[in-house]
Amino acid sequence: FYRNEDLAFHYFESFDDLITVCQRFPIDAIIVGGRSEFIRELELTRAIKLNVFLAIIPVILHHPDPDNNIVIAAYENGAEDFIYGDWRDKLIQVRIRSVIDRNRRDLSINPSTHLPGPALIEQEITRQLRLGAEFAICYADLDNFKAYNDYYGYDRGDMETFPLLTVSIAVLINANGKFSHVGEMSKMLADLKKATKAREGSNYMVERRHKY
Repeated sequence: FYRNEDLAFHYFESFDDLITVCQRFPIDAIIVGGRSEFIRELELTRAIKLNVFLAIIPVILHHPDPDNNIVIAAYENGAEDFIYGDWRDKLIQVRIRSVIDRNRRDLSINPSTHLPGPALIEQEITRQLRLGAEFAICYADLDNFKAYNDYYGYDRGDMETFPLLTVSIAVLINANGKFSHVGEMSKMLADLKKATKAREGSNYMVERRHKY
């Protein structure tokens, strides 16, 4: 499915087997196939989605010729996709990859802002570095916002308006191949953000030092 990633399949026969596999390996998707009435497969899907540790893993079901009620029940029990008909390798690969990619994006979304989270941001920075592009990273942070959340609570801290809050922005520029890895940028950006937040009021600072 992914040319730049190692791919491994882990097989299981029961729910307990599945839990053991998921504890031992990082799992991107659970694929369940069956025939006839499909009751056991639907029960397994429901058990997965009710398990706090497994629920975030996408479940993909396959049945060669399912009744409409089976397909409906599959989605009602939490399946992310239902593949039916002949097992066409290329088509199946594309659909499985699509489910995995969508799940990775969903897990990388910030729940408060619905903006891309750290995983997606790091992925894009890595892509830009590989392209040898010139770009800038801006780290914007609301000053003292965590203290407000800790005192008043998460709910009041998110969609409320705070006219007295200030913002600190740290800017790191990659030019002439200055950086080769996202880790280098992360370290300098963290230090720059700390220096920016130490100033009173709203401020921004652009990193002018050579990388260390």
